[in-house]
Amino acid sequence: MCTLPRAGRLFQAIMLFDFTPLQGYFRHRSAPGEYTDRSPLAPSGGNAQAGALSGGFLHQSSHFIVKNSPMYDFSNAQLVMHGHPTLDRLLPYTCPEAAVDSSARIPPPKCHPGTREKVKGKISTWFHDPDRTAKAMWLYGPAGTGKSAVAQTIAEICVDQDCLGAAFFFSRPNGRNKAETVVPTIAYQLATSLPPYRSALTKIIADDITVLEKTPRVQLKKLIIEPFSALQRKRPFTRRPLLARKLLLIVLDGLDECEGLDAQLELVEMIEEFNRVASLPFLWLICSRPDPHLMYIFSRSIECNRHQLSIDTETRKDAEKYLRDGFTSIQQKFFGTSGGDWPSPDHFQKILDITDGLFVLGHAILGYIGNPTFQNPTQRLLDFLAFMEHADRIATDNPLETLDLLYSRILMDISPVVMPTTRRILQHCLYDIDYYFYKKFSSQVLANFL
Repeated sequence: MCTLPRAGRLFQAIMLFDFTPLQGYFRHRSAPGEYTDRSPLAPSGGNAQAGALSGGFLHQSSHFIVKNSPMYDFSNAQLVMHGHPTLDRLLPYTCPEAAVDSSARIPPPKCHPGTREKVKGKISTWFHDPDRTAKAMWLYGPAGTGKSAVAQTIAEICVDQDCLGAAFFFSRPNGRNKAETVVPTIAYQLATSLPPYRSALTKIIADDITVLEKTPRVQLKKLIIEPFSALQRKRPFTRRPLLARKLLLIVLDGLDECEGLDAQLELVEMIEEFNRVASLPFLWLICSRPDPHLMYIFSRSIECNRHQLSIDTETRKDAEKYLRDGFTSIQQKFFGTSGGDWPSPDHFQKILDITDGLFVLGHAILGYIGNPTFQNPTQRLLDFLAFMEHADRIATDNPLETLDLLYSRILMDISPVVMPTTRRILQHCLYDIDYYFYKKFSSQVLANFL
């Protein structure tokens, strides 16, 4: 007769027991090293029927005490596939650079202190309102109005308050624009901060690795909706959900930069389908330009709050504060002082008129004047104003054309020695051979480039 080695017999005996109920031991200790029949392992009140429902280890037992017994919690154990944690199999399908704290986005745009208080307050009120009617908010506005700065600031506030579920910051120039990476990225970020969901997600991937190759719609259902719905159901012993019912915010910024109009529309439709599941503890903040197809779908296909970032009186006041603080910072950096009459009231007013409430333009102007390479902000300010005053296109209703002029002025400052290299770099970006032959230039791509 063949007998198992001692270690093998011990392992065989251990496998006869169901250790799932042991997870509750740590929450029901009567004294150090002591566990009583009030533990989830035992039926309440010694009821044999309740014990039959629990099953497994100490089945149908009651009125017992376990003392000085080592206990181990396996609730956060990770499944392993081919020698690597299962969650690692998800990582190649994600876009880590799109996260709120990604090093690829340093320095990220965010609201200057004391600015954008109205829109930040509106988002905060909506998020904390128990009587809200919509689970999504669409923040929209033209280029340069500060949508990404607001999204970044709100996301960072949520990180500090432990209520950020996930964030995806699209960027076409930086390659963060693939729709197929959105759901895996959100799932991965949620899994890193929510252990119960991490366990559920790793099991889903281990059971069917092909789920990572499914369409975004299927992935949203299989990787997020179904596991969170299951986690929100009540546990048989505690009658409480495994996941606390606090709300988490998911931020999608720059939706209009997602590759493909159809993909943008599908993401909005998916969010609406997601929001129809009542038990899911998530709200969505979506930021984009008001492109016609997005205006249409947000008005017809999704229930959401809307807030437009326009260039109004309040925006211009915020931009003025940003510029004043920016010039103060330049003074302290180059002159070692703050205050005084630099720039003069006349020069500062001209900068305000040129900026016209556009934060992106104000940021570019401050960067040009305070460029540490030249170490002469006073002369840089005079050169910039002189250039703008003599530019034929300064009289325009579109402030972004002023930004084009600023970039033209920046190019004029490039040394003749390095200008040939600069031109070759720009030509490569515009006429890249592989890109030209394998992808077609659409009118949208050309418009964005220009």
